[in-house]
Amino acid sequence: MTDKQTEVKLHSGSLGVRGIVDEILTLNDGTMAPLDYKYAEYKGRIYQTYKYQTAVYGLLIEENYGKPVKAGYLVYTRSKNKLIDLPITDTLKAHVKETIFSIRRVIRDGWFPQFCKVVFEAF
Repeated sequence: MTDKQTEVKLHSGSLGVRGIVDEILTLNDGTMAPLDYKYAEYKGRIYQTYKYQTAVYGLLIEENYGKPVKAGYLVYTRSKNKLIDLPITDTLKAHVKETIFSIRRVIRDGWFPQFCKVVFEAF
């Protein structure tokens, strides 16, 4: 790691989202990564919501800093600060963008998708 910023407020005009990232790390390979503290115990699995939140932070970092984001990190403070490495793949980024745009369409147009059974892949 070559740099660390804390409590960084970011905004994306293209996605229409904003957030406060606990830490943004600049890594030795020139990429950047969000690090998010969770006041929770690690119980052997990562919730999808944590994955999506981390991916949104990655997209915000890419847009605001112009640097690639390939991974994020979660720190579980109630499990002795257990650190989890979370890959942020292109597939995960695309899924999160699609979800954001669908939500914005519901808000903007009052459009609701038809009911369907959704099967989530592990990202």
